[in-house]
Amino acid sequence: MLFKNKNFQLLLWSRISSNIGDSIFYIVSMWAILEISGSPMLTGLAGFLFTLPSIFNVLFGPLIDRSNPKKLYIFASILQVLLLGVILITVGIGDMNVWMLLFIIFFLTIFSEVVYPIENVLIPKVVKKSQLVKANSVMSVAYQGLDFVFNGLSGILIGFLAISMLYSLNLVFFLIPIFLMLLLKVNISKEKREGEGNNYKKELLEGLKVVNHPLLRAFLIPLTIINFLFAMILVTLPSFANQYGNGPSTYGLTIAFLGLGSMLGALFIDKFRTKQRLGIMMSAGFILSGCTWLLMVFSIQLSEIIFYILLAISYAFIGAINVLFTVLFQKLPEEKMLGRVNTAIESIISFAMPIGSLAGGFLTELASPIFVLCLFGIGLIILGGFYLFNRSIQNLPDIDKVEKLEW
Repeated sequence: MLFKNKNFQLLLWSRISSNIGDSIFYIVSMWAILEISGSPMLTGLAGFLFTLPSIFNVLFGPLIDRSNPKKLYIFASILQVLLLGVILITVGIGDMNVWMLLFIIFFLTIFSEVVYPIENVLIPKVVKKSQLVKANSVMSVAYQGLDFVFNGLSGILIGFLAISMLYSLNLVFFLIPIFLMLLLKVNISKEKREGEGNNYKKELLEGLKVVNHPLLRAFLIPLTIINFLFAMILVTLPSFANQYGNGPSTYGLTIAFLGLGSMLGALFIDKFRTKQRLGIMMSAGFILSGCTWLLMVFSIQLSEIIFYILLAISYAFIGAINVLFTVLFQKLPEEKMLGRVNTAIESIISFAMPIGSLAGGFLTELASPIFVLCLFGIGLIILGGFYLFNRSIQNLPDIDKVEKLEW
């Protein structure tokens, strides 16, 4: 049984705790910057700095593959704790300002970007191959679903708790994974680390070569565009909540229902993973998500309850697809290259997100939050159509039968 696996339990709770920490830090910092500056443009800049480090994920791949991932995880988590300590000191002496917070946002997010690929590398080392889909489904709930849920709770708590109290809570949730990872027992291949750890540039190029495979390119280029649009809506949501809702509570609930939908999709995909070919499931999922998203955007004028329901339904499709992508990118590369390939993939699909954050802040100030949200729904429909008519994607079997890449 998966949940009787003690190593998986430690990895799962570590992800949950670090995600709660990231959620609190993201929401509190975004809202603090909007409150201090009153500028959607600076909120967009904060979104830019939150997303910029993901571009450099590709540089961490060889480091993860050649290092002891457990020790690297602990080291990155300690640095996060230290940066949060700086924020708490400045808040305590009343000296926190926007530019200092923006500086810390960038560096703390870099260390978060190191943590998540390490978890993806560790999953195949602590569970059986037959349990990969279920394990990734559970981890996806912890990563994306609970991430949004605690973003939502953080947004609601902003109205009740002081910033210093929220950042103190943040610090606790970054400390917990350090102790959990110290208990994790996993075999790291010394032969791999000693035999392949001498040529960083070569290892980096090997990871990029795998990502350049035509099949992976067909997946990644459209996803890059969607991430650009998603970054736009994330920085738009605070202004959307102020204009069309009740400020922090609407902002928190919007993020929470994104998470609820993502969790539901991730939980149920394991039951449907073999019902259709992978390409059909992905293309249909994106199209249905996009159509529901557009209905959701305009429903805010009618009923906030309907808005939240449609939001959860739309993102349930995305949550399911995210699990399929995670398993796909774990099965296609060779095991020894998982760190390089997964960080390269993350860098590529996140490349446009910083620009999207700046564009979202600009368009929100220039046009309307509704306009920005509609762009995301249209983008999802176009992406689903692209996957539907791409022959190499549609020829893939169901996820359980996907084999390693052939060259």
